[in-house]
This record gives sequence, C-alpha cells and structure tokens, in this order.
Amino acid sequence: MHEHRIDSFLIADNVRFEIVHESNPYFAGEHISFVVRLRHLGSVDKCNLLKEKVEELHKNIETRIDNQGSILHEQNEQNGGRMWSMNKLFSALRGNNDGANADRHDIDLDNERNAEYISKQIQYHKPVNLMAAFVQVLGVFQYSPDTIKSSTFDRSANKLIFLNQSTHMTTNAVDGIPSEPKEIMGPSVDSSDNHTDPRYLKKYFQSHFKFGPQDPETTFDSTDLPTFNVQDFFEEYDNLPFLVIPQSLLFPELTLQPGEVKSFHFKSNKLPEDLCPSYKYSENMAINYYVEFGVNKVESDVISPLFIKSPIYIAPFVTNEGYQYTSELGSKPYIMEAGTIKEVVQSSNMMRKHSTDLSAPFNRRKSSISIRRELPESEVEKLKDSFVSLINKTDNFDDIEDLVDFQLNLQFGNQLNDNTTDSVKANISSNIGDSKLIFNDIPNSPKENINALKRLSLSTLTSLTPTSSSINGKNPEPQLVNPQNNYIINRNGERIATAELSKILYTVTDDINITIKLSENQNLSVSGINASLELIEVVNSDFLNDSVAENGKTHNIRTISSTHIVSFDETESIPLKLTIPKTPMNLMPSQFKSNIFQVKWSLLLRFILIPKSGSSNVYEFYGDKKGIFFHSSENIEGEEFDCRIPISILPTTKDMAGW
Repeated sequence: MHEHRIDSFLIADNVRFEIVHESNPYFAGEHISFVVRLRHLGSVDKCNLLKEKVEELHKNIETRIDNQGSILHEQNEQNGGRMWSMNKLFSALRGNNDGANADRHDIDLDNERNAEYISKQIQYHKPVNLMAAFVQVLGVFQYSPDTIKSSTFDRSANKLIFLNQSTHMTTNAVDGIPSEPKEIMGPSVDSSDNHTDPRYLKKYFQSHFKFGPQDPETTFDSTDLPTFNVQDFFEEYDNLPFLVIPQSLLFPELTLQPGEVKSFHFKSNKLPEDLCPSYKYSENMAINYYVEFGVNKVESDVISPLFIKSPIYIAPFVTNEGYQYTSELGSKPYIMEAGTIKEVVQSSNMMRKHSTDLSAPFNRRKSSISIRRELPESEVEKLKDSFVSLINKTDNFDDIEDLVDFQLNLQFGNQLNDNTTDSVKANISSNIGDSKLIFNDIPNSPKENINALKRLSLSTLTSLTPTSSSINGKNPEPQLVNPQNNYIINRNGERIATAELSKILYTVTDDINITIKLSENQNLSVSGINASLELIEVVNSDFLNDSVAENGKTHNIRTISSTHIVSFDETESIPLKLTIPKTPMNLMPSQFKSNIFQVKWSLLLRFILIPKSGSSNVYEFYGDKKGIFFHSSENIEGEEFDCRIPISILPTTKDMAGW
C-alpha cells in the first residue's frame, strides 16, 4: 500500500508517467504539491543482451553460408570436373537438394521471425527523446444550461483563458482522447480556427455526469482512474474555468535512457481560501480540478504531441473556529502565478537522508532518563497531586499517549521530547489555564483546525466566535450551527424515541454510529426503523432558469448510505451504522456554500408506527380442545413518520493514498 496517491499513465510503450501527490485531498488556502516522474521501462542490460543475440544470429547465418559454400566446393572436387549425367542430376535434385532446400527455407523463416522480434525488443530498450514538457492546474465549473441561467455569468475573462489554453492544448490517443493532426503545439496556431469558442475546449474537460456513481450504492473502483472519452461528453453542459495555474516548464529537452527515472517537484502558491471545493455528485453542475501534463515525443524526426490530465480533489478551507468562506463562481477567475519546478536528484545519500526524515516523527523517549532515581517526599506528593489533577481533566485528550506525555513532561521536564506537537501543547495549556483551547498555538492549517475542533467539548463549540478576516468583503460563515449529538423525536407531542450520535461533528471518512432509544408510548409501537444519510444540494433561485424556478424545486436530495432494522420487540436501544463511501479517487464532498449553490448533509430517520389498540399482528387460524393455532397477519395498518436531523460533516484530515 502506498503512502501517497500515485496516478500512472503510459505516454509511450516504454515510458510511464507518474504523479505522486503530496496530499489527497488538497485544501484551499494551501499549496498544491506533487512530484512528476518519467520512468523508462527498458533496461540497458537487456538491450545489451538482445544485441548479443543479434550478433549471434548474424554469426549463425554467416556460418551456414560458409558451410554451404564448402559443401559445393567439395562436390566439385569429388566430381573431378566431369560432366554430370542426367540420372545423377535428377537423383540429386530429388534426393539431397529437396531436403536441404526445405531445411534452408525453415531456417530462413525462423531467422526472419527472430530478427523481427529482437528488433522490436531493442526498440523498446532504446532511449526516448522528449521535449517541451509542462504541467498546469485548471479548475472548471460545469453546469447544465437547461437548469442554470448562463446569462448571469461574466464570460469576458473566461474567453481569455480559453484563448491561452487553446494555443497549447493538443490531444492524442492517450486515455481515450483521439488525435487531431491539424492541431499543433506552440504559438503558431492559425487565428482563423475557432479555438476561442468555449465549446472547442469541451473535449479537454472531464465530466462525471454520465459515468459518475448515480446509484447511491455504487462507487468508483479505487484502483482505476476515471477515464475520459470525447464521445461520452454531453454537449448540453457548458464549462466555466475559475482557477488557472499557468504552464510551468518541466524541461526543454530530455533524453530518457533505459531504466532511468527523472523526477520533478511542482509546488504552487497558496490557493485562495475562498476557493470552491470539488463536487461531482449532481446532474446539474460539477466542480472539477485537473493536473494537466503535456510533452512532445521526438522519434525519427517526427514530433508527436502528448497530452494527459489527471483529476485532483480540493477540500474547502476551515478556520479554527469552524467557519468557511462563501465561494464565488461565475465572476472573475483566479489566475495565479506559475508553480515552481525543481528537479529531484535521487542519490544514495539522499535516500538515506530521506529514510531518516521519515523516522523523525516517531521519536522515542530518551533512554538516558533514569526512572529509578531517588525523589524527595515533597516532589512525590507533587507528582501525586499532578496525577490526580490530570485524571480530573481528561476531557481535552483524545489519546492515551497525550496523557502519558503530559504526565512525563511534568515528572521529567521537557527533556523527554523536544518535538511536542502543537495539539499536545494546546491540550497542556488548556489544562494549566482555562478550559478553552488556545488556538494561537496551532498553525492555521485546515487539517490542524479540524483536528482541534474534533477535540473540543460541546460547550466550547457553541461559544466559538470568528476571528478570521474577510475576503473580498465577505466574512466567513459558521459551519457548526447549534451543534449537538442528542435529539428528542416527538410526533404530535408524543415522544417516539431519542437519537444519540457518536460524535458532534464528522469528517467524510468517518462512519456514523447512531443509537436509537425507544420511548414508552401507550398508543404507538415502532415496528421498523430506516436510517439514511442524505446529501442535499440547494441551488440559489437567482441562477435558475425561469422554467425551473417556476416549478419551485430548488434542491436535490441524494441518498448516500442507508440501513434499516425490523423485529426488535422488547429492545430499548437500537444501534445503527452508516458508512460513507470513500476511495482515493472518490471522496465525498463536505458541507460548503457558494454564490450559486450550497451542499449540506442530513440524517433521515423513518419510523414505522403501529397503533397498539388496533389490529393484532397475529390472528386465530384454528382452535380446538388441544389449543389454538395462530397465523401472522399479511397486512398491518400503520404509518410512516419521517424525521430529518442536521449533521455536520467536514473535510477529512487523513491522506487518502492508494494500493
């Protein structure tokens, strides 16, 4: 299993292109960083071995020719220069020559086949010449003009982006993208071509509208990248780019030797904090991000342009108070500076250094600490008091290791571990000072912010106030509105049950555990419970077409996961589990909001209620002196009662790698 997500493509029969992502997902407000690898699949040793086989084959042919010449020479000497009679000539042709010709023909065929096979193998192990390789990042908003009003978007700046892209983008038969020989790379594109039309570049954008997991129980195979095919693209969907990281040149020219690996590190500037996250679970719109790679392969004075794109996942920026910015779509796009490129030179020294760095986060406590030292009685009492105080203040510690580190730091000082993590520092300061977590000790990273929020108590979460600055005059909005994990479910003033969630807030990689506790009710009994996790998409009515707005349907609900349970008589507590589908290539979106639409999560609980005073579940089928035989009722009169519970789901703090 890999520690990082790796996207792999074959750009030639003997060259593999790989993208090793530093993190998956990437976050708004942070860098996009990945390593590009070009790996020659051939081998110098195998190439030399094949060349030796070719030389051996040539020697065999020369030896056979020499042997045939010597045989003819001996026959002439034995004949003594005398003329052959007709009988001897015919017998020689029918006898020796027939077998020799057949053997010679078979040998020639075998030699031709071997020569052809070996020549192909040698070609596989030959160096490959590449030139003008680049990478860029593009974010695209795709929408259906039948639903979204196109006239509300400003396309003046987007045409400039399309024009810049069209002068460099070319396609070939890589990943289902067909070749178009009229297109060339470079600034010499004819201006008369209709390359500035936004529809021209639709073939460069991937859409999940057709092959996306429309079935809520269907997810992508984690080992496969979503493929792209121009014929699978629906022409009725428009594209609107809103993020561009221009082309960064990897190298002008490169000769890749057999077995050689060239690595280049790409790092962009920090993304905008109000950048819209990835979203592809709608039939009306999608937010897609791509890493695009282009290169020219030079072979026999023929330049073949290659173009590959790989999807990436962007998660929203979350402040340390649980706030997010409202993303802006359809207005002026973000055109960032080109990313920085550095060639990664792998040597034995660097490999040893790299392995040392990997082990750095797992520092062990120093063995020089003497545990059996003599302590004065006053210090022993102090340690006892600190331990008792520690036990009374364990709310802010998620892990037993944090508790152990805190106690050992009190006992032995800071010599135990100089690399105390920021989260532990925050917990220590919260125990020493007041009960609130001190956010100033935590770096302003979305992952750290989310981890800190998950450690907070309910009382602290409800009292958080924003301290982040506004962006473009827009202040961040809270994502944890009235957070709680216990709900009382009533129907017409009668209590049905209580629902208890395992957490106050979740991430997109967490499993949702629910405990349903049924209440005593004299009139109703619960015979079945269905729990569904729903993804709700709410569209701003200002961006809807008039025909859609008249219907009044501004939201779409999609069931992501569901479970149900029946036959739980005499059971007061019912546990339920909902699993969010997740793979490195298919991460569910967390809650976010843009000017066009917003995404929320809810938990639908459906109770099947049966009146206790009504018909019975069984009826008397037969009776005699020995007893009564009952049958269960085929139909039971009852009703469904639905209850929706809001649930807060934030981006994951884990790196989704791969297999």
